[in-house]
Amino acid sequence: SDYPDFQSLESYEYAEFDAKDLFPVEVDIYTDLVPSATYDLYLGVDIGSTSTKAILTGKDSEVLAGFYTRTAGRPVHAVRKVFASIDDVIERKKLNVKIIGTGTTGAGRKFSGKIIGADMIIDEITAHARAAVELNPDVDTIIEIGGQDSKFTTLINGMVTFSAMNNVCAAGTGSFIEEQAQKLRCPLSDYSSRAEGKRAPIASDRCTVFMERDINHYLNEGYSVDEVLASVLHSIRENYLMKVAIESSIGNTICFQGATAKNKALVAAFEQRLGKPIHVSPYCHLTGALGVALMLREQGVQKSRFKGLKLYQSQIPVQSEVCDICTNHCKITVADIEGERVAYGFLCGRDYDTRHYVSNNLSGFDLLRERKKVFSLKRSDEYKNGITVGIPAALHLYDDLPLWKSFFDYLSIKTVTSESCSDALKEGKRLAGAEFCAPMTALYGHVKYLMERADYLFLPFYLEKQSRGKNMRRAFCYYTQFSPSLVSQLASGDERKRFLMPLVNYLYNTFYIKVQLYRMLRPVLKNGLGFLNVSAAYDRAVAFRDACSLKLKEVYKRASGGADDIHVVFLGRPYAILSQSMNGGIPDIFASLGIKTFFQDMLSYEQEDMEALEALCDELRWQYATEIMKSAAFIARTEGLYPVFVTSFKCSPDSFAVEYFKKLMEAHEKPYLILQLDEHSSRVGYETRVEAAIRSFRNHRAVASAKVKKPVAYGPSLIPVKERDLTGKTLIIPNWDNLTLNLMVANLRSEGIDARLLEETHTSIQKSLRYNSGQCIPLTIIAQEFIDYIEKHSLDPAKTVLWMLDTSLACNIRMYPHHIKHILSSYGKGMSDAGVYTGRLSFMDISLKLPVNTYLAYMFGGLVRKMGCRIRPYEQEKGTTDRIIKNSIDILADAFLGNRSKESAVAEVVSHFENIETEYGERPKIAIFGDMYVRDNEVMNQDLVHFIEDNGGEVITTPYSSYVKMISSQYFRKWFIEGNYFDVISSRTLIAAVTIREKLYYKYFARILKEPEPEYDESPEKILSAYNIRMEQSGESMDNLLKIFYIKKYHPDVSLFVQTIPALCCASLITEAMATEIEKQTGVPIVSVTYDGTGGNKNDIIIPYLRYSTLRQQGGRMNKGLKAVVS
Repeated sequence: SDYPDFQSLESYEYAEFDAKDLFPVEVDIYTDLVPSATYDLYLGVDIGSTSTKAILTGKDSEVLAGFYTRTAGRPVHAVRKVFASIDDVIERKKLNVKIIGTGTTGAGRKFSGKIIGADMIIDEITAHARAAVELNPDVDTIIEIGGQDSKFTTLINGMVTFSAMNNVCAAGTGSFIEEQAQKLRCPLSDYSSRAEGKRAPIASDRCTVFMERDINHYLNEGYSVDEVLASVLHSIRENYLMKVAIESSIGNTICFQGATAKNKALVAAFEQRLGKPIHVSPYCHLTGALGVALMLREQGVQKSRFKGLKLYQSQIPVQSEVCDICTNHCKITVADIEGERVAYGFLCGRDYDTRHYVSNNLSGFDLLRERKKVFSLKRSDEYKNGITVGIPAALHLYDDLPLWKSFFDYLSIKTVTSESCSDALKEGKRLAGAEFCAPMTALYGHVKYLMERADYLFLPFYLEKQSRGKNMRRAFCYYTQFSPSLVSQLASGDERKRFLMPLVNYLYNTFYIKVQLYRMLRPVLKNGLGFLNVSAAYDRAVAFRDACSLKLKEVYKRASGGADDIHVVFLGRPYAILSQSMNGGIPDIFASLGIKTFFQDMLSYEQEDMEALEALCDELRWQYATEIMKSAAFIARTEGLYPVFVTSFKCSPDSFAVEYFKKLMEAHEKPYLILQLDEHSSRVGYETRVEAAIRSFRNHRAVASAKVKKPVAYGPSLIPVKERDLTGKTLIIPNWDNLTLNLMVANLRSEGIDARLLEETHTSIQKSLRYNSGQCIPLTIIAQEFIDYIEKHSLDPAKTVLWMLDTSLACNIRMYPHHIKHILSSYGKGMSDAGVYTGRLSFMDISLKLPVNTYLAYMFGGLVRKMGCRIRPYEQEKGTTDRIIKNSIDILADAFLGNRSKESAVAEVVSHFENIETEYGERPKIAIFGDMYVRDNEVMNQDLVHFIEDNGGEVITTPYSSYVKMISSQYFRKWFIEGNYFDVISSRTLIAAVTIREKLYYKYFARILKEPEPEYDESPEKILSAYNIRMEQSGESMDNLLKIFYIKKYHPDVSLFVQTIPALCCASLITEAMATEIEKQTGVPIVSVTYDGTGGNKNDIIIPYLRYSTLRQQGGRMNKGLKAVVS
């Protein structure tokens, strides 16, 4: 792309304002200024966290001059310094200048704006967008990397449609570049030229601590300073694309703004990674100020409130105070200027001289207060049952608080909730054993809070909710399903009896729920309680909840009717948006700006209105995600109504819904706002995005009302299509296990199917991250490798089909097929014609001849790996075992193709292993389990098996065929409950059919393994009950516990469990959070390794455990020897 030279007609540094100031003002004159001429000018000022900028433009929007200096933690001082430099230009050039309009933007816009008398105070997202559109009308993406924060903005037709900010971690910001330049003794002015064209070793992109560690490592390894400088820029780029931007949303006309855009090497790094040109303006460092100046001109200020440039001559003392009028305890900043006191930072609407709380709700409607009124319940004056039940106001229970409070109240049981718990998230971070989303983390804090205030804690299981009017199952999120099991582990022993955990949301009928509630209460009530009392109380509570739901819809109709202004509907999960401890004050921000807000459950629409999205909703499976999409469809068609999607960082189901939500709103050409909650969220960051969104919404309404409405056509992202016919098609199989799946491909080819195996590489994994906005990592990897395979082998996309698993598990895997199609359609180049086929793991749906051999493929591949792990650590000639493993797969594949008998192939393979020379010794046994995609995938798991062996361990692996038998009885029961009788019968028949053959083949493998064929006949209900998990649950979290049990049973000498996790995998995080309980039950520690596709030595985390296991084993031998000597 064309890159500016940043030359102006005249440039110099102004340092006369303060001789002690280390940071002068950089002055650039862009226009030939005529002495004694009169200029009517607009002044835009951008007060950022690290730099303060100003720009002067004429009535024709021509840029006359720009000013840039460091804020240095003193924004008022920086503004005064800039004003002094402007006054200096005027005096030097002998100009007659009248400032006809002044505005501020940036982090310090409101406080500084009050001090200088700004006519307009604009959020920086809007300001930067306005400048970008002026500089390039086709812009659809803005990359902005500031000193301490970074922003990502997308636009359609000049209007902001989405924005994201990172204002917590410095790893992806300009300040980190400056810090490293200073440490490496490179002047900033030389940085770009020194880094351009240099090879860049890969450094961490996640955290400044790890980045600096890698940088020091590379210097010690002999890399040049210039190469390390380049590495810093690549890390900044990757951090921005991973943490701030949504790479899949990056358009084709990209503007890079902010002072960091003056680093040509950084811009080139982005161009290299994105494969797209990036536009940089000569005013890139001034674009925020420019946007303000342009908007001042458009607004046409009649009489400016500006206090004048001479303000710099006044001393402006600034101090901080804490307001103690209400419980907000606002930290305010106060400035004294010319006898006037200016204050900023009040959350309420009061000014400095008003000594009482003043509501700043300018909308005339208080969402949370109105909902509280609707759900108000007249509580009993006296509770006869003598116990207090605590109900967490968190996660799934938040939405149903009115239901359960009324239920217990009708039974004369006192309840207490955690609605007043303000530090649940902070406490939850300490208690949760994994990095969950904020709502799940907060649940731990809510439960801990109630454990000190209630006799019992009510934590019912919510698994699924049946959709009304259609036999469609809607699951609650994966964390919700396992949350009672997890948080009950905060207690131990008899204390766990305080947790009341009935199953109340599943496929069972109402009678079953009532029985569950009755059985729950019977042991804890001294006076006893009849079933009929429980039944009546539940019916009354449900009726109360349903009546309240209808009232909410009436409230919306009344409050939104006849509105002249826009109004907003929050989309998302009630426990995130409606909880004051979770929502970051977002509803209050909208109210303070005069915007009425509502929640999605207040809308009314008919089912037939949603027909266009019905197929998509069927794919989504998740309860709240479906409600979000339906509400979004209603909003998209409703004039004056705009959506704000509030999600939580690391919410996996929402990561899918957000993508489809954006496509839906774009199809209707309607702007939207997406806000993400986490423990680092700040109100200031939300304010910036909310202000920008409101401006965008109002602009849209003004334009849309005059537009002729056109029919809306939904694209492939909103219309799921699955491949049904494989005739004449090439079938591509994902490659999560290079041994087993090569046999699987041979099995398919034996039936005349042109089956191929994807080629997993580190490059394809890293490339796939550009499509990932929070979804499971394997999904985007598979999509990327499918694209790569088609292109590399010059296949016709229309005749190529990707195989994916068809499943009803409580997991996002169900959404893989459609989302991969979504990625293929977004990629273009004909990939939208490629198909995705969903089928059974046994391939029974393709051919009835395949299932038995499919099972044997899993068995043979897994046992070959198991033999390799048994022998390789002790082989005399390094590399022998790996060569034989490769040769063995070729021999077995030949058998699956039908060219020889399987028994002869197995016999030959085992004989090769028997011929390996070995010398056995003592090594700690390390058992690997975990996610199916990562566990046996040596590329994804960074060759974990060899890593463990190289560091002194022996690995225990388990064939997938064994896993099937471990978990089958549990699923047979679940499928029977769900009415999936065909699955039960076909699976039982398959296992019976392979059992005899399995025994025939296993005797060969046993010659190496030296262990009998395991029996998996323990009661799964008994195994799972130790972890408070129910038989109705499903998913890999439950499966992992069964795997761990049997590994320990048949390998009692196991020293360590290693769980392999693909980043953003919900099921794996559940297991990680159970690590303490697993160790308590088994006596074996567990370590989880998360692979995020970004490289780095992820397996290093295991080394301390391996060393400890080795020392413990050596200590055991020493103790035995000592005992022998003593005896």
